Amino acid sequence: MIHIRQAGVMDARQMAELLNTIIRKGGSTALTEEITGDTIVEWFEQAPPKSLWHVAEDEAGALLGFQYAKPKP
Repeated sequence: MIHIRQAGVMDARQMAELLNTIIRKGGSTALTEEITGDTIVEWFEQAPPKSLWHVAEDEAGALLGFQYAKPKP
């Protein structure tokens, strides 16, 4: 079963690791250079008010994916 919950700073390292896997594969993201958990934390801090961050995890708590949505300007 997949569990969806609000993402937080404690998820940043795992989020970066997942995104780096996609970046290394290529073609699935506009990013071309790997990032760190600190980069994700900066994204959290720079996100406009009412932005949403969610993670999907399996029953054991392993991160399967994440999503960021910002409010329409």
